[in-house]
Amino acid sequence: MIIAGELVKELGARLGISLALNENGLCSVNFDKDTVDFELSGNDLYLIAELGLVQAGADKEFYKQLLEANFLGTKTAGAAISLDPDKENMVVLHKKIVTPMEYTDFEKAVEFFVKAVRYWKEYIALPRVQKNEAPLDVHSMIRI
Repeated sequence: MIIAGELVKELGARLGISLALNENGLCSVNFDKDTVDFELSGNDLYLIAELGLVQAGADKEFYKQLLEANFLGTKTAGAAISLDPDKENMVVLHKKIVTPMEYTDFEKAVEFFVKAVRYWKEYIALPRVQKNEAPLDVHSMIRI
């Protein structure tokens, strides 16, 4: 079983980068275009990633999908989707990892977390239809 700081260092070594928690128990790593922040709190390590701003036109169905995804973490790789109270309309995904743990379990948790980040970033970025917009009139389209 390996403690959090050593898990992060080992992840960095396997990625071929220097990675370590700073004196405040924080560090970040980019997985392609996706940034994951690691934050140590006691023996628990939190993975945190910003998913994006809520698009104009987000409706009840949008928020319903986010809440359903949170149910028992089934569609979030065990993480939770929430709104950042410090940033208006910023959606974040965060996961608590209890350490010590085996490195292979940690790597799988990080991998699944990054996959969830990518999925939900894409979902949140989808354009939302404004409810007050007129419906598309297919009869006015050009016919060929």
